Amino acid sequence: NNIVEVSVPSFECGTFEEAIVWQERVNMIIARKPVQKPDDMFALMDVVMTGEAKLRWHSISKAITVQRDPDTDEDLPPVRTQATFKASWTKWRHSWCDIKNAAKKQKRYMRNALTRVPNGCTPRIWYSRLKQLSNYLPAYPDGCHPLPEDELIELLVANMPREQTQMMRNARWEPLDHSATEVLDYYEQLQTNQSSLRAKGKNGDGGEKKDDEQKKQPSQQKSNRNKRKRRNEDTHEDTPAEKKCKLCELFGGKSDSHYTEQCNKRRKISSLLDQDRKSGQGKPNRSFQ
Repeated sequence: NNIVEVSVPSFECGTFEEAIVWQERVNMIIARKPVQKPDDMFALMDVVMTGEAKLRWHSISKAITVQRDPDTDEDLPPVRTQATFKASWTKWRHSWCDIKNAAKKQKRYMRNALTRVPNGCTPRIWYSRLKQLSNYLPAYPDGCHPLPEDELIELLVANMPREQTQMMRNARWEPLDHSATEVLDYYEQLQTNQSSLRAKGKNGDGGEKKDDEQKKQPSQQKSNRNKRKRRNEDTHEDTPAEKKCKLCELFGGKSDSHYTEQCNKRRKISSLLDQDRKSGQGKPNRSFQ
């Protein structure tokens, strides 16, 4: 025979969600019927509970199972049945939640506060957590039904990145016409396509580089403008009105289109002077127009 062992850690104290999760594990043990009698169920709680949890259990179970004799005003023997155990078990779970209308507030939190999938969390993991929170709603003191799948899908779509949601709308793909699994598969496909397009733009036309240039900080853009300005001053790349050539003013020519060091006459004069020095003729008497 195959033997399956189910273990559960002892519970001392914790949050309401931790109490729900722990209680579900204990219910798995009870469902496998290692203990069937109500007295054994009550005794099991003394084994798996410690500290604050055990004190609460004794107080709650005593208030439900023990009644007082109206004639003698003494405690009667405890009535331990399946019904009293279930009532004690439920009230013990509710004792870890002291918020009024907790289920309604939890639903409001899920609809309004969960506005974006956290970074590093995939849509499938996020939806699994959303569904888990929804399944906890009946366990609250003012318990209500879990959220239906169509509402969970709407929450999933509303919290997806805008780019992927816009791609879905452009494709006229209606998420409410599909199951949650199909919606998650579709979003994962959109993520894959989007990553491929970005990689193609980065390796092809340099789209990513262009985006990086546009995202430069203002201080960096100002620094680049100052560098260009200094470079223009060093190379005299100013407006034509500020340019002036002394050689063209002296020998004739358009003097406002370039600088003296850029004039062609300067090179011609230097060449002729070198020739005259070699021939011994002194200063040249030539026109340079």
